[in-house]
Amino acid sequence: MGGIGSHPDDVAHMKRTADRRFGAAYQWPVLGAGRSQMPIASVPAAQGGNVRVGREDSLWGGPGRLARGNADQVHRVRGIVEGLGLEIASPDEARAMLALKGRNEVGFAPTAVDAPRAPGRSLGSAGCSRAEGRSRRSSNVGP
Repeated sequence: MGGIGSHPDDVAHMKRTADRRFGAAYQWPVLGAGRSQMPIASVPAAQGGNVRVGREDSLWGGPGRLARGNADQVHRVRGIVEGLGLEIASPDEARAMLALKGRNEVGFAPTAVDAPRAPGRSLGSAGCSRAEGRSRRSSNVGP
């Protein structure tokens, strides 16, 4: 659907447009860039959409500081989603919602993601989505 502004009204406009064009047959992901990442993440989560966070979209970790990694942002958005009374999906649940095979079911050559990494290190991005009244978390990290 393209990029939009970082105001909740812009997100609502995007959802209304998608509803008109696709009915109920779509997944609705939203990401906010920069310092708008977390405020915008709350809007689709509350309205039944999917949330994506990660340092590829925002380095902001709070007033005057940078996020240390994707895990910081995932932890923060998880708090938002759970604060709305929603549950977080497992990677397997998210793959099922999005009709994805998972890394073990595709013939891709090994990449840096497959290489061993130090404990506490995170690769990739994560998102939350809501289906059937439950918010779901997905991650492109791990099998």
